[in-house]
Amino acid sequence: KYEWGGRILQDKKNGQYTFTDPVTFRNGTTFWTSHVMVPFGYRKAGSFHTHPGIGAPGMSGNPGDAGWADSQHLPEYMGEEMSGKVWKYAGDKSCSAEPCGQVIDPKQ
Repeated sequence: KYEWGGRILQDKKNGQYTFTDPVTFRNGTTFWTSHVMVPFGYRKAGSFHTHPGIGAPGMSGNPGDAGWADSQHLPEYMGEEMSGKVWKYAGDKSCSAEPCGQVIDPKQ
């Protein structure tokens, strides 16, 4: 029913990666990564979100998911609820037609 998402973070001291707890907004279906704060001592390393329900596969183009990743110059990961696929878009302005990104093995 709603999109969930958060940020992927990197610890500035030791370089290890972690992520924020996923959040959503109850007044709509769109998740905006910019609403998730970056804790002190960490840097933004990417973001993640879900696409609920049945819809077009992959990430949306510009100004959607790919546009956000492009503007941040960071990777975006998206999980499709219905198919179970995980997509990655590198944030490198390579999306010329939807779907954007590539399906990845979530175990990597």
